This record gives sequence, C-alpha cells and structure tokens, in this order.
Amino acid sequence: MSNQDAQHTNPRIPNSAAGLDWTLVPRARRMSYTLLFTALLMIFEGSSATVLSSTTEIRVQVLNAKTGRPFSKIRVLMFTWNGNFEVHQKTPPLQTVDTVVGSDGWALFSLPRPMPEHMSFSIGDIGDFMGCWRFIDDSPETALRDGLIAQYNEVKCGKSKAEATVKPGEVVIIDRKLTAWEKIHRELP
Repeated sequence: MSNQDAQHTNPRIPNSAAGLDWTLVPRARRMSYTLLFTALLMIFEGSSATVLSSTTEIRVQVLNAKTGRPFSKIRVLMFTWNGNFEVHQKTPPLQTVDTVVGSDGWALFSLPRPMPEHMSFSIGDIGDFMGCWRFIDDSPETALRDGLIAQYNEVKCGKSKAEATVKPGEVVIIDRKLTAWEKIHRELP
C-alpha cells in the first residue's frame, strides 16, 4: 500500500490533513469551498451576536453605610419576575441568579430578553445585614436607562457615610452588617 493510499484509508482524517494538494482541485470547486466556509463563518458570527444582544448586563454595588466603601466577596441574589404579588393570588414565578461581589466591589448580572417587569436583590446570608434599604422603583428598564440607588433608611440604621452615584446599568445598595450584639438581640424573644 502506498503512502498516499494509507493516508486516505483513515476516515477520521479529513482530506486537508491527509495531504490533499489543493492546487489539483479545480478552481471552481476551491471557490465554492471558500464561499461555503465564508457563509458558515458569517452565520456562526451572526448567531453569536444575536445571543450576546439578547442579554443585558446590570452591575450591582453594595456600599458599607459605616465606612462608605464597597463590600467585596459577599453574596448577592437577583430576583426577576413579571406580574404583581397580590394577596390570595398565585405568586408569579421568580427567576433567581446568585453571584458574589468581586474584589472590585461589583456584582455582574445578565438580564434575559424579554425584559422582566420587576427585579429585586438580597445581599449576604440571612442575618448578616441590617436591611437598611428598599427600592421605590424596581424596574430593570429604569436601572438600564438611568441607574438605581436603593432608598436608605436613616431612622432604622443611622447616618450613612456612603455617597452613591450611578450610571445607566448600575444599581447601588447601601447597608451595614449587623454587629454581634445586634445578632444576639435579634435571636432573643
């Protein structure tokens, strides 16, 4: 068996890898391969562009009310839903995404398309934070267009040293961690 026959007997090796001399392939066929490859490449790139454009990113930052600096390495959950929570009505289905704030102080979330009507967040584990904030507007569209700063409850949590500014696509939450005494006090009846 010649070397060329041995190369073409293995069906797992494509012709180009088996030593096919492209100069022997007629020019019209080479053009059709080139066009086919180009078309497949365009389709693949177009489909990946569609996937990328079907999600929108929201950045969330949690600021420490006592120091004014961002927390890092804390858990943040994002909940999205459509419809309203009504008493005596079926609860709308929630979509939940869980991530951890990076060392840069930001957590990154991708919103699916179509855009959900509402979103909310949960920070830390149960009993880690005081719960000094709430959203007046929970619309992802508002967050993407203007940015959102959660309303801080100064009466409940004291004066905050954090000064928040947002850009479109950003959400800032100001809260403080519970002290050991506050955790004990919450556990006692």
